[in-house]
Amino acid sequence: MRNVRAKKGFTLAETLTVAAIVVALAALIVVLVINYLRSMTKLEYDGYAKSIFVAAQNHLTMAEHEGYLGRTGFGQKEDAVSGQDDTGDGVYYFVVTSLNDFRSTSSIQELILPFGSVDETVRAGKYIIRYHKDSAQVLDVFYWSESGRFKHTYNSTGAAEYQDLLTKRGDGNKRLLRTYTFTNDNSVIGWYGGVTAEGLTKGTELKAPSIVVTNAEKLYVTVTNPNGSTGKLKLVVKGETSKQTKEIDLTGVDLSEPIILDDITQSGKHFAELFPGFYPGEDITVYAVAYDDTTLTNVAFSSAQTTNSLFASVSDSDADDKPDTAQISNFRHLENLDYGVSGVNEFNTDKILITNAEQTTDLDWDAFQAAVEQNPGAGASIYLMSGSLSQTTAGGYYPIGNKNTATSLTYDGQNHSISNVTVKATDAIPAAGLFSNLTLGGVSDLKLIDFNVTGTSQAGALAGTVGSGVSVDNVLAINSGSGMDPTITAPTAGGLIGKSSGSVTNSAAALVVSGSANAGGLIGVADGGTVTGCYAGGHTEGAAYDEDKPNVYSSGGNAGGLIGSSAATVQYCYSTCSAKGATAGGFVGTATAGSIENSYCTGLVKGKDDSSVIGAFAGSLTGDAGNYDAQYFSIINIGLAAVGNSTSYTDVTAFDSDTASYRAFVSAGSAAKDAEPYDATLVGYYQGKFNLKTVAQLGASVSSTDFVAVHYGDWPAPEIFFINDPVTP
Repeated sequence: MRNVRAKKGFTLAETLTVAAIVVALAALIVVLVINYLRSMTKLEYDGYAKSIFVAAQNHLTMAEHEGYLGRTGFGQKEDAVSGQDDTGDGVYYFVVTSLNDFRSTSSIQELILPFGSVDETVRAGKYIIRYHKDSAQVLDVFYWSESGRFKHTYNSTGAAEYQDLLTKRGDGNKRLLRTYTFTNDNSVIGWYGGVTAEGLTKGTELKAPSIVVTNAEKLYVTVTNPNGSTGKLKLVVKGETSKQTKEIDLTGVDLSEPIILDDITQSGKHFAELFPGFYPGEDITVYAVAYDDTTLTNVAFSSAQTTNSLFASVSDSDADDKPDTAQISNFRHLENLDYGVSGVNEFNTDKILITNAEQTTDLDWDAFQAAVEQNPGAGASIYLMSGSLSQTTAGGYYPIGNKNTATSLTYDGQNHSISNVTVKATDAIPAAGLFSNLTLGGVSDLKLIDFNVTGTSQAGALAGTVGSGVSVDNVLAINSGSGMDPTITAPTAGGLIGKSSGSVTNSAAALVVSGSANAGGLIGVADGGTVTGCYAGGHTEGAAYDEDKPNVYSSGGNAGGLIGSSAATVQYCYSTCSAKGATAGGFVGTATAGSIENSYCTGLVKGKDDSSVIGAFAGSLTGDAGNYDAQYFSIINIGLAAVGNSTSYTDVTAFDSDTASYRAFVSAGSAAKDAEPYDATLVGYYQGKFNLKTVAQLGASVSSTDFVAVHYGDWPAPEIFFINDPVTP
């Protein structure tokens, strides 16, 4: 007979029994897993307690050795959850529940467990350190964590609970403290101390490391560690204004390479990127520490050195306790004035707002490139921290601009020079020059030598654009050689400034300029503002202009010896530049408004084609005739009208209309100013003197230290051939 029951499933009773067994096994497994996790967590927290114990003991020994423990304010933390132990035997403790507990500089915590003494994730935990003050001995450490697997809930009686933890020692076996819970049974407390701690080995006496902080083309630290592979090493950087601190682990690091703190020629190496939370432009203090967190030994510190994070130094010019003046001694400092390069003036402007800069020495872009480039001769790039432009073209300077147009920047060159700067146009740099744009503030007492600037919109050696709130005073742009090829190129180009609506005084340029729309020897477009006591120096060969190589050229618009297109108030100015364009003049290509007074020009003027509008002084004037009172050198442009589009400007006259008028104009020769011409022929003819009127002789107020007290650049000498001496030498 077949067993029919064998084909049936489990009975209900059997199923329930199996389920009960499974549940029981699962519960047992859960308990085992929980107990295992608790055991592992205890081991982990015991390890944390040991690392805190070793670090605290090493630092406490050092503090006692240096006499800190006997000073008023040290010896115990003054918070409510700390104090002397109940035994009254000189045992103290303090409780750390938050990193905010470390903000008090009068606390022993600043001595016993400073930043970087243990791993920061451990230091950010919750722990109690008990120590004996007189003997400088750490007794034990209790460690737990709110963020661990077994969380602990605090309440308003937390202070009493901490005290309770310390007094409930039972029979003296401090191991009992590991299982004590504050408010529930889930807390896990790590512990280290007692006999185990007494068995710690004594490590080798550590020697103090040394550092050298170099604030130059790069900001870096060179560290020397006399301990070799013994112990560990770290570099600590503290922000003096932000109060931020960062530790850099140097254990096992090749110290033959410097530690970079700010490098604008490498992506991601800017100070603001390396030290988030710090204030760009603040002073920083740097020191190195040799220590060992596995054995009991000393903690050895290098000397601390303080420098500025972005500049040579910063100072407060108006006694408001907020640094606002940056000292500039190399191109890294200069480039760091731009927010895109350094983040300066973008954050924490209530603490640091750089509105002034002072140049302390001559700067040479070629020397900077040689100092920073990875591959000699290849040229380094300037990297931005963020934005559409990640870097400049190799070898190219990044023009300084202001993100916040309401922020003023006043740059004092202190009569120093900046040389050999190359600015290569990109779509992200439409306005090019030493500065891309100046909106408020100004520039003074600065010499620019051998600038090669290409812009996609406006360009000038000093700036692409200058706003109405900006003053430019005593700034000179020149070449060191006599080259006739353009060095300033853009749709709107000027030897000094591409486009200006500000105040430009006692300044000059002697460069070759080319613009597709507007070109001027000094300013491409003067859109309002004032131009006073300024000049543009020309370029000649053999004391004469080269018709095929104009000093100022516009391929499709206005070209002027001093200004391409002007609506400014101009006085006491002159130009010795030649000009060529569709609308061209020896002084101004086009003047639509403003005025020109007590000024003159000498330049050869040529049109671009037969339809060009050209004049010896101006191609086109459209303003009130009474606003123009100026002179020009007619012998250079024989037969050419003073103003190309009109004969009504009768106050624009030739200063050489006859011999007497010419002699009267140049009679200031007895007071001729020193000259620095490119053309060697002029040196021989005039013995280093400028024989025409200078801006001072036109009426400008000029000091002996102003660059315009000397004429830079060339001028024509037709009187040598046609007036004074008919025989060509």
